[in-house]
Amino acid sequence: MKAASILGVALLALVGTAQAQTTASRMGLQAGRMYGEVGYTYMDFRGTTNGVSFSGHPGILRGIVGYDFHPNFAAEGMLGFGVHNADINVAGGAIQGESKIQSTFGLFGKAKWETPQYEVFGRLGYAWTRVNTDIRTATFSTGSTSDNANDVAYGIGANWKFTQSGYTGYLGVDVMRYSDKSTARLDGITVSLGTKF
Repeated sequence: MKAASILGVALLALVGTAQAQTTASRMGLQAGRMYGEVGYTYMDFRGTTNGVSFSGHPGILRGIVGYDFHPNFAAEGMLGFGVHNADINVAGGAIQGESKIQSTFGLFGKAKWETPQYEVFGRLGYAWTRVNTDIRTATFSTGSTSDNANDVAYGIGANWKFTQSGYTGYLGVDVMRYSDKSTARLDGITVSLGTKF
């Protein structure tokens, strides 16, 4: 089921790329300045619910669409959905549970520097994230609780271009902090595939 979901998202991304090219042209945006990417994010989720501290490693499927306003600056929109629930580690394993990133949405500014083969960048913005947790022991259960972990988000990363001339496709890696609240700290490392259009 998860494999089918990921395949479906990948196919939608390909269709979306063609649609985005047409939309960009109609909006008067210059070809080659828009880009999109899809990747998998491995999360480090640490938080507190009902006085119980926990940690887990859920995963999300993340998509980003951006536009290069300048050779060294771009604006980005991000959307992600949870695709992997994680077992929660509490009190050395004495308490069991599960965590999941339900969804995340973000808007970012991206400062970048490019060479013919690579791009390195820093990202700063704001992310709206919805997280679910379910903690239980032999004597009690918090039930499934849903909380907002909205916060300033930032990170760094790099892209490796498949070709030095006619740059379109790339492989990217980035590390992000999506939230740093007392009730939820979310860090993630993402591996992604992207293209310009």
